[in-house]
Amino acid sequence: MHQNLGRLDEAVASYKRALAIKPDYAEAHSNLGSAFLDLGRLEDAVASCRKALAIEPEYVGAYRNLSSALLDLGAMDEAIAICRKALALKPDYAEVHGNLAEALEKTNRTEDLREAVAVAKRNCPGHPRLSLSEAQLLYRDGDFEAARAVLETTGAS
Repeated sequence: MHQNLGRLDEAVASYKRALAIKPDYAEAHSNLGSAFLDLGRLEDAVASCRKALAIEPEYVGAYRNLSSALLDLGAMDEAIAICRKALALKPDYAEVHGNLAEALEKTNRTEDLREAVAVAKRNCPGHPRLSLSEAQLLYRDGDFEAARAVLETTGAS
């Protein structure tokens, strides 16, 4: 709750207290990672998310937080791999599709990005972040009208 209120230091302290009581609490490790991410403590975020996944290897929220931290660190190849693991577990996880698209865009993997956007459209139709990726691809291809239409249809403009 503290994290949602922007009281990140209190959130970190709360998660650490929870982990002192129950060290194998994967959700608390992932939430701690998310708080560290919001604080810009990226290495700590990565470590916390990895602990969550060591405890609960199919915890997709931890994969999302980990991929976000890796993106911010510039570790694109690892972020891509983490996103793909998460999407194998939860194909309709829009935020992870968005992280994957961002990492592919930043590494100029246009064909992989096209494929990822097509998969994301099937699994998460109309999601604004994914629509933006689709529109960027269309714009890059010179199809300006289609790019504008995608943005107008989803309200992402």
